[in-house]
Amino acid sequence: MTVKPTMSAEEEPSAHKRTASSTSALPSPPPAKRTPNNLPPNRRTFPHAAALVFYRDGEDSTSSTSVLGVYADLADANDKVRKLAEEQGSPLEASRNDLEPARWSAPDGAACWVEVHVVTPKKIVKREVSPKEEPVKKLYDSEEGEDPDVEEEEGGHYD
Repeated sequence: MTVKPTMSAEEEPSAHKRTASSTSALPSPPPAKRTPNNLPPNRRTFPHAAALVFYRDGEDSTSSTSVLGVYADLADANDKVRKLAEEQGSPLEASRNDLEPARWSAPDGAACWVEVHVVTPKKIVKREVSPKEEPVKKLYDSEEGEDPDVEEEEGGHYD
């Protein structure tokens, strides 16, 4: 076994020396604000759409309809409907596109479907605006130091 002698710090070539400035990352300019064109398509403008998955448990008057989920993407909602259809024994065809809402109905009257609804904000608040400060709530409406259970006629005497 041969041991090679190591070089001391003075003998090491300068090209191999590492300093903090040579290994640190290059300074980069701060990120620019996103323009509306750089935003993802679903965050550019309103209205947004929400896909709701509904399930009805029967056909008679005692049946109930429930919302099973709310999805931002129609494809996710359709996947949920397909999964439920397979569990119920009436699978949907796999080649169905995700451009239209999925729906299935079972012979016993159970059904599951997707509805797409547009969500439009009533009011858009700027980020700089802070919420209004609410007045401090007091335990009693009376002035400080007064007992609200004691009436003036009683003179503050307890029996």
